Amino acid sequence: MGNKRTDYRGYEIWEWAEGEKTPERVYSAVRKDKRPEVAGYMRTVDAVKKLIDSELDKPPEKVETYKGIDIYYIGKDAMFQAKIGNRTGKRKNVEQIHKLIDRLKKD
Repeated sequence: MGNKRTDYRGYEIWEWAEGEKTPERVYSAVRKDKRPEVAGYMRTVDAVKKLIDSELDKPPEKVETYKGIDIYYIGKDAMFQAKIGNRTGKRKNVEQIHKLIDRLKKD
């Protein structure tokens, strides 16, 4: 069974013994909340951190459109964002952005 080694930018980095996931000892990232999946097994903790960095430092990614409003995931902030009229809202999850859109679109 794997062992949690550390936390990094909202992920847990786990160590897997020889034979658990691959024929050799490896490390992987396990996401918390609704952060993007970071797939792959690496030989070092630093290599996993680089994978996480490359995922989170991507430009904003469109997740969905809700009631005509585009919702984006901002990896570096680990937040979802929507521009509603002249206001911009950021929240930790999509459901919170939906509630914000519902509230602000009524006004």
